[in-house]
Formats: sequence, structure tokens, C-alpha cells
Amino acid sequence: MASKLINSRSETVTEKTSFRSCAAKRRTIIPANGYYEWMKSEEGKKIPYFLHGEGDLEVMAGLYELWPDPELPEGDPNKWVWTCAVLARPVIYPSDGIVVTLVSERSARRHWPISAP
Repeated sequence: MASKLINSRSETVTEKTSFRSCAAKRRTIIPANGYYEWMKSEEGKKIPYFLHGEGDLEVMAGLYELWPDPELPEGDPNKWVWTCAVLARPVIYPSDGIVVTLVSERSARRHWPISAP
């Protein structure tokens, strides 16, 4: 059914078939208290770190998609499943990418226009 992709690199989002349509038509902002970033220990084990601000919500650039649940009949109010992906930008440290955070909701709406479903 729905794709299990939860993030996309911002620099290739318009090139990847899994996100191309969403990038053009289904942008959103995703409020969050923070997010997890994976770091590797000296032994190579992945360790999750929760990154967050000082109590303020972060606003992340995102994409959304609607997927039909094949097991539910047409007309069922739960037929369509909403999914979203956070955009990530490249960084050298601490990992392979970090989410694209926007300064404020007002800034987010100006720099990341939201599309209606």
C-alpha cells in the first residue's frame, strides 16, 4: 500500500520518482518538538539522539501523499491513508542528513508554499 519512505534529500526531491509528484503538488509544513538523528558509536553501533530546541516547536519542510487502502471498499471514510515525508539536507557531520527546519510558521509559509489536498 503506502510507501515506507519517511524522508527525502532536498537536493534530489524533484528527480526521484517516489517524490517528484509530491514536490510539485503536495507540500506541507510539519510541526515537531524535535527529531531523532542517528550517530554511530566507535564500535559502529547506531545510537538515536533526540534533537530539540528550548521548548519551541520546530517547523520542518515536508511532502504528503494519499494512498488508497486496497482492503477497504470505495466510499469508506478510512479508505485513504495520509502519509508524509520530511525533507533532509546534506551535512558532513553528524550523519548523512539533517531535516530542513524553517524558522517560523510564517517564514515556512513564505518560503515553502503549502498546497491544498
